[in-house]
Amino acid sequence: MKVNLKSLYKKDVSESQNPVYTGENKNINTSVFTFSRDKNTAYMENGFIKHSDGNLRWINAEGLNNYEKITEICNYYNIDQMTTEDIFHINQRNKIEFHDNYIYIVLKLVNKKDIGYEYEQLSIIFTDNTIITFNERVQESLRVLMKRLYDQKVITEGKKNDFLLYYILDVIVDKYFIISNEIVEKVEMLDDSINMDPDKEDLIKIKGLKQEILYFKRNISTLKDTLYSSRADLNIYIQSENREYYRDLYDHVSQLSENTEILKDTVSNLTEIYFSAISYKMNEIMKVLTIISTIFIPLSFLAGLYGMNFRYMPELEWHMGYPLIVGIMVIIVVIMLLVFKKKKWF
Repeated sequence: MKVNLKSLYKKDVSESQNPVYTGENKNINTSVFTFSRDKNTAYMENGFIKHSDGNLRWINAEGLNNYEKITEICNYYNIDQMTTEDIFHINQRNKIEFHDNYIYIVLKLVNKKDIGYEYEQLSIIFTDNTIITFNERVQESLRVLMKRLYDQKVITEGKKNDFLLYYILDVIVDKYFIISNEIVEKVEMLDDSINMDPDKEDLIKIKGLKQEILYFKRNISTLKDTLYSSRADLNIYIQSENREYYRDLYDHVSQLSENTEILKDTVSNLTEIYFSAISYKMNEIMKVLTIISTIFIPLSFLAGLYGMNFRYMPELEWHMGYPLIVGIMVIIVVIMLLVFKKKKWF
Protein backbone atom coordinates (compact mmCIF):
# COMPACT_ATOMS: atom_id res chain seq x y z
CA MET A 1 0.00 0.00 0.00
CA LYS A 2 1.49 3.34 -1.02
CA VAL A 3 1.00 5.99 1.64
CA ASN A 4 0.56 9.57 0.48
CA LEU A 5 2.62 11.43 3.07
CA LYS A 6 1.79 14.79 1.55
CA SER A 7 -1.92 14.26 2.13
CA LEU A 8 -1.28 13.06 5.66
CA TYR A 9 0.67 16.03 6.94
CA LYS A 10 -0.41 18.98 4.84
CA LYS A 11 -2.58 21.65 6.40
CA ASP A 12 -5.97 22.18 4.79
CA VAL A 13 -6.23 25.72 3.48
CA SER A 14 -9.15 26.94 1.44
CA GLU A 15 -9.48 30.33 -0.27
CA SER A 16 -13.25 30.08 -0.01
CA GLN A 17 -14.99 31.63 2.99
CA ASN A 18 -17.07 28.47 3.41
CA PRO A 19 -15.34 25.20 4.32
CA VAL A 20 -14.76 22.88 1.38
CA TYR A 21 -14.50 19.11 1.48
CA THR A 22 -10.81 18.24 1.08
CA GLY A 23 -11.09 14.49 0.41
CA GLU A 24 -11.00 12.51 -2.83
CA ASN A 25 -14.70 11.53 -3.03
CA LYS A 26 -15.79 14.77 -4.69
CA ASN A 27 -18.21 13.10 -7.11
CA ILE A 28 -20.46 11.65 -4.41
CA ASN A 29 -23.75 13.42 -3.79
CA THR A 30 -24.69 14.07 -0.19
CA SER A 31 -27.51 11.88 1.11
CA VAL A 32 -29.02 11.84 4.59
CA PHE A 33 -30.89 9.10 6.46
CA THR A 34 -32.65 9.56 9.80
CA PHE A 35 -33.42 6.86 12.35
CA SER A 36 -35.85 7.80 15.15
CA ARG A 37 -36.97 5.79 18.15
CA ASP A 38 -39.82 6.62 20.52
CA LYS A 39 -41.46 4.59 23.24
CA ASN A 40 -43.60 2.56 20.86
CA THR A 41 -41.68 1.97 17.65
CA ALA A 42 -38.78 3.04 15.42
CA TYR A 43 -38.71 4.99 12.15
CA MET A 44 -36.16 5.18 9.33
CA GLU A 45 -36.59 7.99 6.83
CA ASN A 46 -34.73 9.36 3.84
CA GLY A 47 -33.58 12.92 4.49
CA PHE A 48 -32.97 15.20 7.44
CA ILE A 49 -36.08 15.27 9.63
CA LYS A 50 -35.91 18.38 11.80
CA HIS A 51 -38.70 17.66 14.23
CA SER A 52 -39.14 14.43 16.12
CA ASP A 53 -40.74 13.52 19.42
CA GLY A 54 -38.55 10.42 19.71
CA ASN A 55 -36.17 9.92 22.58
CA LEU A 56 -33.42 8.57 20.31
CA ARG A 57 -32.29 9.82 16.88
CA TRP A 58 -29.49 8.98 14.51
CA ILE A 59 -28.82 11.17 11.49
CA ASN A 60 -26.36 9.62 9.02
CA ALA A 61 -24.97 11.91 6.28
CA GLU A 62 -23.08 10.27 3.40
CA GLY A 63 -20.93 12.47 1.19
CA LEU A 64 -19.58 15.90 2.18
CA ASN A 65 -19.82 17.79 -1.10
CA ASN A 66 -23.10 19.58 -0.36
CA TYR A 67 -22.10 22.44 1.93
CA GLU A 68 -25.65 23.74 2.36
CA LYS A 69 -27.09 20.40 3.44
CA ILE A 70 -24.29 19.69 5.93
CA THR A 71 -24.37 23.16 7.46
CA GLU A 72 -28.16 22.99 7.71
CA ILE A 73 -27.79 20.01 10.05
CA CYS A 74 -24.94 21.66 11.99
CA ASN A 75 -26.80 24.94 12.43
CA TYR A 76 -29.95 23.17 13.60
CA TYR A 77 -28.00 21.50 16.41
CA ASN A 78 -25.89 24.61 17.17
CA ILE A 79 -22.59 23.09 16.07
CA ASP A 80 -19.90 25.78 16.09
CA GLN A 81 -17.94 26.90 13.03
CA MET A 82 -14.65 25.25 14.02
CA THR A 83 -16.31 21.85 14.35
CA THR A 84 -18.12 22.32 11.04
CA GLU A 85 -14.79 23.06 9.35
CA ASP A 86 -13.25 19.94 10.87
CA ILE A 87 -16.07 17.88 9.38
CA PHE A 88 -15.13 19.07 5.88
CA HIS A 89 -11.36 18.93 6.43
CA ILE A 90 -10.72 15.20 6.50
CA ASN A 91 -7.04 15.14 7.54
CA GLN A 92 -7.91 15.16 11.23
CA ARG A 93 -6.40 12.88 13.83
CA ASN A 94 -8.64 10.66 15.92
CA LYS A 95 -9.92 12.84 18.73
CA ILE A 96 -12.78 13.60 21.13
CA GLU A 97 -13.76 17.20 21.89
CA PHE A 98 -16.20 18.11 24.67
CA HIS A 99 -18.34 21.19 23.96
CA ASP A 100 -21.12 22.79 26.00
CA ASN A 101 -23.99 21.21 24.10
CA TYR A 102 -22.38 18.29 22.26
CA ILE A 103 -19.37 15.96 21.99
CA TYR A 104 -17.41 15.89 18.74
CA ILE A 105 -15.65 12.61 17.87
CA VAL A 106 -13.35 12.04 14.89
CA LEU A 107 -12.38 8.48 13.95
CA LYS A 108 -10.98 6.75 10.88
CA LEU A 109 -13.00 4.09 9.10
CA VAL A 110 -10.94 1.43 7.32
CA ASN A 111 -12.20 -0.02 4.04
CA LYS A 112 -10.73 -2.64 1.74
CA LYS A 113 -9.74 -1.61 -1.79
CA ASP A 114 -8.71 -3.71 -4.78
CA ILE A 115 -5.12 -3.25 -3.63
CA GLY A 116 -4.55 -2.39 0.02
CA TYR A 117 -6.81 -0.39 2.29
CA GLU A 118 -8.10 3.16 2.58
CA TYR A 119 -8.90 5.19 5.66
CA GLU A 120 -11.77 7.68 5.62
CA GLN A 121 -12.83 10.16 8.23
CA LEU A 122 -15.99 9.61 10.25
CA SER A 123 -17.21 12.61 12.26
CA ILE A 124 -19.68 11.94 15.08
CA ILE A 125 -21.77 14.55 16.89
CA PHE A 126 -23.15 13.32 20.23
CA THR A 127 -25.95 15.44 21.72
CA ASP A 128 -28.62 14.87 24.36
CA ASN A 129 -30.87 12.59 22.32
CA THR A 130 -29.30 12.67 18.86
CA ILE A 131 -26.22 11.23 17.19
CA ILE A 132 -25.09 12.63 13.85
CA THR A 133 -22.53 10.85 11.69
CA PHE A 134 -20.80 12.47 8.71
CA ASN A 135 -19.16 10.08 6.21
CA GLU A 136 -17.03 10.88 3.19
CA ARG A 137 -19.03 8.36 1.14
CA VAL A 138 -21.51 5.53 1.52
CA GLN A 139 -20.54 3.23 4.37
CA GLU A 140 -22.39 -0.05 4.01
CA SER A 141 -21.55 -1.11 7.55
CA LEU A 142 -23.40 1.90 9.00
CA ARG A 143 -26.32 1.41 6.64
CA VAL A 144 -26.57 -2.21 7.72
CA LEU A 145 -26.47 -1.13 11.36
CA MET A 146 -29.26 1.42 10.87
CA LYS A 147 -31.37 -1.15 9.02
CA ARG A 148 -30.74 -3.66 11.81
CA LEU A 149 -31.82 -1.19 14.49
CA TYR A 150 -34.97 -0.50 12.49
CA ASP A 151 -35.79 -4.18 11.88
CA GLN A 152 -34.96 -5.31 15.41
CA LYS A 153 -36.65 -2.55 17.34
CA VAL A 154 -36.17 -4.32 20.64
CA ILE A 155 -32.43 -3.51 20.52
CA THR A 156 -33.01 0.19 21.17
CA GLU A 157 -36.10 -0.15 23.33
CA GLY A 158 -35.66 2.03 26.42
CA LYS A 159 -32.11 2.97 25.37
CA LYS A 160 -30.45 6.39 25.14
CA ASN A 161 -28.01 7.68 22.59
CA ASP A 162 -24.97 6.46 24.57
CA PHE A 163 -26.04 2.91 23.70
CA LEU A 164 -26.35 3.87 20.04
CA LEU A 165 -22.89 5.44 20.16
CA TYR A 166 -21.51 2.16 21.47
CA TYR A 167 -23.04 0.30 18.50
CA ILE A 168 -21.46 2.74 16.03
CA LEU A 169 -18.04 2.51 17.69
CA ASP A 170 -18.33 -1.26 17.80
CA VAL A 171 -18.94 -1.37 14.03
CA ILE A 172 -15.76 0.67 13.51
CA VAL A 173 -13.69 -1.59 15.76
CA ASP A 174 -15.13 -4.73 14.13
CA LYS A 175 -13.99 -3.47 10.72
CA TYR A 176 -10.48 -3.05 12.11
CA PHE A 177 -10.63 -6.65 13.35
CA ILE A 178 -11.63 -7.84 9.88
CA ILE A 179 -8.72 -6.00 8.26
CA SER A 180 -6.38 -7.23 11.00
CA ASN A 181 -7.35 -10.83 10.25
CA GLU A 182 -6.78 -10.26 6.53
CA ILE A 183 -3.31 -8.86 7.21
CA VAL A 184 -2.54 -11.89 9.42
CA GLU A 185 -3.49 -14.18 6.52
CA LYS A 186 -1.22 -12.20 4.18
CA VAL A 187 1.67 -12.50 6.64
CA GLU A 188 1.14 -16.27 7.02
CA MET A 189 1.01 -16.79 3.24
CA LEU A 190 4.15 -14.72 2.79
CA ASP A 191 5.89 -16.66 5.55
CA ASP A 192 5.08 -19.95 3.79
CA SER A 193 6.33 -18.57 0.47
CA ILE A 194 9.61 -17.40 1.99
CA ASN A 195 10.24 -20.71 3.72
CA MET A 196 9.50 -22.72 0.58
CA ASP A 197 11.23 -20.74 -2.18
CA PRO A 198 12.08 -17.06 -1.51
CA ASP A 199 12.39 -14.72 -4.46
CA LYS A 200 12.58 -10.99 -5.18
CA GLU A 201 8.78 -10.72 -5.35
CA ASP A 202 8.58 -11.72 -1.67
CA LEU A 203 10.80 -8.80 -0.69
CA ILE A 204 8.45 -6.40 -2.51
CA LYS A 205 5.48 -7.95 -0.68
CA ILE A 206 7.27 -7.54 2.67
CA LYS A 207 7.80 -3.85 1.95
CA GLY A 208 4.11 -3.43 1.03
CA LEU A 209 3.00 -5.24 4.18
CA LYS A 210 5.26 -3.06 6.31
CA GLN A 211 3.58 0.05 4.92
CA GLU A 212 0.10 -1.38 5.45
CA ILE A 213 0.86 -2.37 9.04
CA LEU A 214 2.58 0.96 9.76
CA TYR A 215 -0.49 2.94 8.69
CA PHE A 216 -2.83 0.43 10.37
CA LYS A 217 -0.85 0.70 13.62
CA ARG A 218 -0.88 4.50 13.43
CA ASN A 219 -4.68 4.57 13.29
CA ILE A 220 -5.13 1.90 15.97
CA SER A 221 -2.73 3.70 18.31
CA THR A 222 -4.50 7.03 17.95
CA LEU A 223 -7.89 5.29 18.32
CA LYS A 224 -6.73 3.66 21.56
CA ASP A 225 -5.18 6.90 22.88
CA THR A 226 -8.33 8.85 22.01
CA LEU A 227 -10.71 6.47 23.75
CA TYR A 228 -8.53 5.90 26.81
CA SER A 229 -7.57 9.54 27.36
CA SER A 230 -11.25 10.59 27.23
CA ARG A 231 -12.56 7.57 29.12
CA ALA A 232 -13.24 9.36 32.40
CA ASP A 233 -14.90 12.38 30.75
CA LEU A 234 -16.95 10.17 28.44
CA ASN A 235 -18.22 8.03 31.33
CA ILE A 236 -20.18 11.03 32.60
CA TYR A 237 -22.44 10.76 29.54
CA ILE A 238 -22.77 6.96 29.68
CA GLN A 239 -25.48 5.33 31.72
CA SER A 240 -24.28 2.86 34.33
CA GLU A 241 -26.01 -0.11 32.68
CA ASN A 242 -24.14 0.59 29.42
CA ARG A 243 -20.65 1.01 30.85
CA GLU A 244 -19.93 -2.71 30.60
CA TYR A 245 -20.39 -2.43 26.83
CA TYR A 246 -17.82 0.35 26.68
CA ARG A 247 -15.41 -1.65 28.84
CA ASP A 248 -15.75 -4.47 26.34
CA LEU A 249 -15.09 -1.98 23.53
CA TYR A 250 -11.94 -0.69 25.26
CA ASP A 251 -10.73 -4.28 25.69
CA HIS A 252 -11.23 -4.94 21.97
CA VAL A 253 -9.24 -1.83 21.07
CA SER A 254 -6.44 -2.94 23.42
CA GLN A 255 -6.46 -6.36 21.81
CA LEU A 256 -6.25 -4.76 18.37
CA SER A 257 -3.30 -2.67 19.50
CA GLU A 258 -1.49 -5.73 20.86
CA ASN A 259 -2.20 -7.71 17.69
CA THR A 260 -0.82 -4.87 15.60
CA GLU A 261 2.40 -4.81 17.63
CA ILE A 262 2.76 -8.56 17.08
CA LEU A 263 2.13 -8.10 13.34
CA LYS A 264 4.76 -5.37 13.18
CA ASP A 265 7.33 -7.59 14.89
CA THR A 266 6.38 -10.57 12.73
CA VAL A 267 6.90 -8.66 9.48
CA SER A 268 10.25 -7.37 10.77
CA ASN A 269 11.21 -10.98 11.48
CA LEU A 270 10.06 -11.94 8.00
CA THR A 271 12.67 -9.59 6.57
CA GLU A 272 15.38 -11.35 8.55
CA ILE A 273 14.00 -14.76 7.59
CA TYR A 274 13.95 -13.70 3.92
CA PHE A 275 17.60 -12.64 3.88
CA SER A 276 18.57 -15.74 5.87
CA ALA A 277 16.70 -17.93 3.36
CA ILE A 278 18.33 -16.14 0.42
CA SER A 279 21.74 -16.55 2.09
CA TYR A 280 21.07 -20.24 2.69
CA LYS A 281 19.93 -20.66 -0.90
CA MET A 282 23.11 -18.99 -2.13
CA ASN A 283 25.23 -21.16 0.16
CA GLU A 284 23.60 -24.27 -1.28
CA ILE A 285 24.43 -23.09 -4.79
CA MET A 286 28.00 -22.32 -3.80
CA LYS A 287 28.26 -25.75 -2.13
CA VAL A 288 27.25 -27.50 -5.35
CA LEU A 289 29.69 -25.42 -7.39
CA THR A 290 32.44 -26.08 -4.85
CA ILE A 291 31.82 -29.85 -4.98
CA ILE A 292 31.96 -29.78 -8.79
CA SER A 293 35.18 -27.75 -8.70
CA THR A 294 36.72 -30.08 -6.08
CA ILE A 295 35.90 -33.15 -8.16
CA PHE A 296 37.59 -31.66 -11.22
CA ILE A 297 40.84 -30.80 -9.37
CA PRO A 298 42.34 -34.35 -9.52
CA LEU A 299 40.83 -34.89 -12.98
CA SER A 300 42.46 -31.71 -14.20
CA PHE A 301 45.74 -32.85 -12.65
CA LEU A 302 45.68 -36.16 -14.55
CA ALA A 303 44.59 -34.49 -17.77
CA GLY A 304 47.36 -31.92 -17.39
CA LEU A 305 49.96 -34.53 -16.49
CA TYR A 306 49.36 -36.67 -19.54
CA GLY A 307 48.76 -33.67 -21.72
CA MET A 308 52.43 -32.66 -21.41
CA ASN A 309 54.40 -33.38 -24.58
CA PHE A 310 57.42 -35.06 -23.03
CA ARG A 311 59.13 -37.59 -25.30
CA TYR A 312 59.67 -40.31 -22.72
CA MET A 313 56.28 -41.05 -21.13
CA PRO A 314 55.80 -44.83 -21.29
CA GLU A 315 52.06 -44.63 -20.54
CA LEU A 316 51.50 -42.79 -23.81
CA GLU A 317 52.60 -45.87 -25.72
CA TRP A 318 50.39 -48.29 -23.84
CA HIS A 319 47.55 -49.79 -25.84
CA MET A 320 45.21 -49.62 -22.77
CA GLY A 321 46.56 -46.29 -21.50
CA TYR A 322 43.55 -44.17 -22.44
CA PRO A 323 40.89 -46.55 -20.99
CA LEU A 324 43.04 -46.92 -17.88
CA ILE A 325 43.24 -43.18 -17.24
CA VAL A 326 39.50 -42.75 -17.90
CA GLY A 327 38.77 -45.59 -15.49
CA ILE A 328 41.01 -44.03 -12.83
CA MET A 329 39.15 -40.72 -13.29
CA VAL A 330 35.78 -42.43 -12.87
CA ILE A 331 37.00 -44.21 -9.72
CA ILE A 332 38.25 -40.90 -8.29
CA VAL A 333 34.88 -39.25 -8.97
CA VAL A 334 32.96 -42.10 -7.33
CA ILE A 335 35.22 -42.14 -4.27
CA MET A 336 34.95 -38.36 -3.82
CA LEU A 337 31.16 -38.46 -4.17
CA LEU A 338 30.97 -41.23 -1.55
CA VAL A 339 33.16 -39.20 0.82
CA PHE A 340 31.03 -36.05 0.31
CA LYS A 341 27.86 -38.09 0.84
CA LYS A 342 29.20 -39.63 4.05
CA LYS A 343 30.08 -36.18 5.38
CA LYS A 344 26.56 -34.99 4.33
CA TRP A 345 27.90 -32.19 2.19
CA PHE A 346 25.05 -32.73 -0.22
